[in-house]
Amino acid sequence: MDNRTEQTELKFDPLVGDSDATERLKWMIRKVAPLDATVLILGETGTGKEIVARMIHENSSHHLEHFVPVHAAGIPESLLESALFGHEKGAFTGAYKNQKGFFEMADNGTLFLDEIGEVSMTMQVKLLRVLQDGLYYRIGESEPRASHARIIAATNKNLKKLVEQGKFREDLYYRLNVITLEIPPLRERKEDISLLTRHFLRKFMQKHNRLGLYLKPETINLLTRYSWPGNVRELENVIERIVALSDSDWIGIDELPAELVLPAPSWTQESDQFLPYAGAKTLFEREYIVDLLRRSNGNISQAARIAQIPRQNLHIKIKKYDIKSRIEESDDDRDDYQKWN
Repeated sequence: MDNRTEQTELKFDPLVGDSDATERLKWMIRKVAPLDATVLILGETGTGKEIVARMIHENSSHHLEHFVPVHAAGIPESLLESALFGHEKGAFTGAYKNQKGFFEMADNGTLFLDEIGEVSMTMQVKLLRVLQDGLYYRIGESEPRASHARIIAATNKNLKKLVEQGKFREDLYYRLNVITLEIPPLRERKEDISLLTRHFLRKFMQKHNRLGLYLKPETINLLTRYSWPGNVRELENVIERIVALSDSDWIGIDELPAELVLPAPSWTQESDQFLPYAGAKTLFEREYIVDLLRRSNGNISQAARIAQIPRQNLHIKIKKYDIKSRIEESDDDRDDYQKWN
């Protein structure tokens, strides 16, 4: 029997998807939530790390207490210590009153430290002390305070590599890495895209009062094929955009952002290193002509009209790039090819 069937249902489950990858993630959340261990969530930007952290909290014994999310990269380094641990009145210029920090706000609940890979080495030492001893100091205070909050950290960076580079403390890494959950990127769970698309469509139709909108099948197919570098967040933003701006009830491909419809140039797909300008220009021209001939079913006259160039010029470029064998010749142009060659 699959052990996943023996787990109780999640009480709080906003995670949309029924792919194997999503089901495995939900199974891990069910296993991890009741434990009182530190959790490290790994995943690319936009995969939903805060949603997973909140699911762990809401399905744990801490669920009646506060869930406090902290986006470390969004807080200036000079203010982060005060934000996390709080400060006493007069501890520094501008400290006009006692101030609670996020650890104290979380109390017996859950403190979610997002973008933990962005924290400085100095702050890493202070976080390590809390994880080791459960104690921290408000700035300007001499007596330690006890933290009873459960810690969930998240990052889109490779912490192990940062440790090897000397940019992240190894001892803190192992303190955080008690239990690790990895959220797969959307391109690795394409089966979820259709469900997510419909979920966001319903959400934003209600938000923008645009009921009765539908996506054409070819639109859904294209959304499913796209690689989604921005993951679920990017998909959500795209759906809201087309719901808000669409003038028709049936949303077609022409209403999608251009980057979804047009493939990335081949010189950027496999490597971060660009070709020299001359090489990129040649590659683009060749790919453009091949695609042009595909779209016109090999009909050179039609292709020339689409490209708005003289037919003879197109002949020259086809011969230059030796494209003849790579296209499907139409009956209309077969004689023309034979004459030309």
